[in-house]
Amino acid sequence: MAKVLHQVKYERVVVIDDEDAGHGAILAGLAGSQFPDLYFPCSLTPMPKSKLRKKVQEKHAHEEQIFDAEPHGPLESPSWLAPVMVANFLIGLFWIVIFYVSQTTYPIPGIGAWNMIIGFSFVGVGFSLATKWR
Repeated sequence: MAKVLHQVKYERVVVIDDEDAGHGAILAGLAGSQFPDLYFPCSLTPMPKSKLRKKVQEKHAHEEQIFDAEPHGPLESPSWLAPVMVANFLIGLFWIVIFYVSQTTYPIPGIGAWNMIIGFSFVGVGFSLATKWR
């Protein structure tokens, strides 16, 4: 091949691999329109599909049989979810605001910083309900 290529300067060269007819067919199809008088020893038919091994055939057959048997959830959330979610957010917010405004005395006197945990618990319940909202 190298002996031929150094002799051909400033000309187009089409190399056809006759062991793989698929690539040769592609080259023949591309070059055949530009150079109609060229001869291509390969056929223009596509390569036949090779046979699959038995394991692979069984795997493909098994994949085709699998279907989605899981029941889908409801398309929209229940009507009670949004009001309860917003109520939990607001109760938690007001609980924390009252705790700070009253200088840690209220909403429940005597439990101190546990009022913060109660307020954030309401907010946490609101966020958990927000994940269910559609």
